[in-house]
Amino acid sequence: MSKRAEPLTKGSLILQEKPFAYIVKSKFIKERCDFCLSTGKLLKCGGCHFTHYCGVLCQRDAWAEHKYECLCMKKILPRSIPDAARIMAKIIWKLQYGGYLQKFYYSRNGFRKFNDLMAHLEDIKWDEKRMEHVQSLYAVLKEYLAPEHLPNQTEFLGIYGRLCINSFNILDDDLNSIGTGIYLAASILDHSCNPNAVATFEGPQLSIRLIEDIPELKWDQIRISYVELLDLPETRKEELRRSYYFDCDCDRCKDEKQRAKMVAMACPKEGCDGYIDVMDEKCKECQTEIKEEHRSAFDDVLDMTKVMLQEMQETRYIDICRNLIKKQTGVLHDKNIWHLKTLDLAFESAIDFEAWEEAVGYGKKFVQGLSFYTSPLNPLVGIDHLKLGKIYPHLNEFQTAIHHIREAGDVLKFTHGDQSRVMRDFVRPLLRETQIMLEESQRIKMPPPSEEEEEEAAEA
Repeated sequence: MSKRAEPLTKGSLILQEKPFAYIVKSKFIKERCDFCLSTGKLLKCGGCHFTHYCGVLCQRDAWAEHKYECLCMKKILPRSIPDAARIMAKIIWKLQYGGYLQKFYYSRNGFRKFNDLMAHLEDIKWDEKRMEHVQSLYAVLKEYLAPEHLPNQTEFLGIYGRLCINSFNILDDDLNSIGTGIYLAASILDHSCNPNAVATFEGPQLSIRLIEDIPELKWDQIRISYVELLDLPETRKEELRRSYYFDCDCDRCKDEKQRAKMVAMACPKEGCDGYIDVMDEKCKECQTEIKEEHRSAFDDVLDMTKVMLQEMQETRYIDICRNLIKKQTGVLHDKNIWHLKTLDLAFESAIDFEAWEEAVGYGKKFVQGLSFYTSPLNPLVGIDHLKLGKIYPHLNEFQTAIHHIREAGDVLKFTHGDQSRVMRDFVRPLLRETQIMLEESQRIKMPPPSEEEEEEAAEA
């Protein structure tokens, strides 16, 4: 008799894996240890003067693979190479020294090797931009690698295809992308815009945890998201076709009502929260007529928002965010994704400028909108609650801070694990510190005891 499958609850860790190969992005190379990805005081590699390490232990542990990179980096100094070429080189070295035989297990008997990864070679051959990229990388690596390490062009294309289709962005504790990695076992996971699992990281180690209860673990039914969920269905589909060569037909992509909300106008009647489609003549909630000038203002503000958000991809500006939000008010619906994207940038900008009151105003609205369109167990929801928990003490609102820290913990204990670094080093210490600040503030506010109270206390 076969063993009956057991149900799994949300928060269950179903996969944990070290990368087959990975790199720190070049813009963080002086800020992150090249082995464990930690921050702090770093030591530069004395050979290549490029990679940095948090100490001799990490440098020693990295040497088995870094020794090839170190020689090549020294050869091309003072130049460097693109990140895509660096990760390609690391994969090539790994494969040539036994990597093809390595097995990464996702279950007791289930495993994947590098050649098990999908490469989509025919799709890539018809993809003009990617073929140009392949030729560019091959030229770079022809100069960078030793001749005996350079694969032939067919093998090179296969490695490139597997990298493109299967790579993960490695995220830091604030969910910023700091590196790129190949994870062989995790490559079994397919995509959904309505995922039932999430990927998180501690250093280069990847963890997959459930964000929904499931009756049993079937890998062909586990889904993570490959794309930004706070995008329109057509944008997500375009990204999936361009990067992964497939179409998504999940329920969320087919939900026309949700799509309409993502681009909704605000009702011109003050106090009405109705969603208005661009083709609506009246608000469905209050029956207010939508005049042409309101529709025209919506088009103008939406176009301006898209342009300004594109320009602020690298650097955010608080003044531009303030101006955009002012223009969006009463024109874009509060759940319009372009308004939410602006709130997200404004939240981070206000934190940078220590404009605490503004930051909490933007942050609360953004978290509400993000939760509306994604799972309440979206890791970003937890991280943003944690940021709000850090900000409120600046406003002496300790009770509110505690509320947001607990909200963060209620999300992150499922997405990262109750014993994870983010819970251990951030959520719980911040909660304790804030509770102490609350108790101290309450003690200061208490009036001194009267003479009668002091006498009663002395008699007692």
